[in-house]
Amino acid sequence: MKLIGTLDSPYVRRVAISLTYYGCEFKHQPLSVFSDFSTFSVINPSVKAPTLQFDDNEIIFDSSLILDYFENMADNPVKLIPSNSADKVKALRVIAFSLAACEKCIQIVYERKRRPVEKQHQPWLERLEAQLTGALSVLDREIGQELSSEKYDLAKQHNITLATSWTFISTMLEGIACKVKYPRIDEHVSIVESLPIFSEIRADEGLDLEKAKAKTNRLFHALYRS
Repeated sequence: MKLIGTLDSPYVRRVAISLTYYGCEFKHQPLSVFSDFSTFSVINPSVKAPTLQFDDNEIIFDSSLILDYFENMADNPVKLIPSNSADKVKALRVIAFSLAACEKCIQIVYERKRRPVEKQHQPWLERLEAQLTGALSVLDREIGQELSSEKYDLAKQHNITLATSWTFISTMLEGIACKVKYPRIDEHVSIVESLPIFSEIRADEGLDLEKAKAKTNRLFHALYRS
């Protein structure tokens, strides 16, 4: 099984981290949707990252669909989404706002960096920024509530999605998504990003699956003994 896409994509990184938590064996093929367009299109004609290619060459793509597949496998003992209805709604809400913020960030970056300045539409940029900051404001408020909760659990999908999204957004749009404006998100993500899997699967350092899996196994063994 191959995970295709570069880790500078928050969606690819989200899937890589999640698959490692699930205990899935996979190889990483870091193809870019830009510089490797032709090669990528042979695997997935829509050239969308992340793409997951199974051993029989069948593919699925879109990070949420890939993760839904593994989350709902009957023989998968690891669940990253809460089963309790109320907790599940809260988790999905964080995931939804995180992905929405990430999407708006990417649209802003494309508008600023790939469209000529004279063709950029300021009202459209302002709308995107309003959507982005709206989503981040909700997350900053709700993450503040979670940090004081007794149910605080880092190894869950809402934390994976929030962390990979915020790390990307705060890197790409420091002016809009500055850490001073959203201190609770930044504090929460700094804790999540210090986990072994996150520290081994980084956009700026590539993917070392063996190290990530070894650290995860040690962590799980410690948890089971406690």
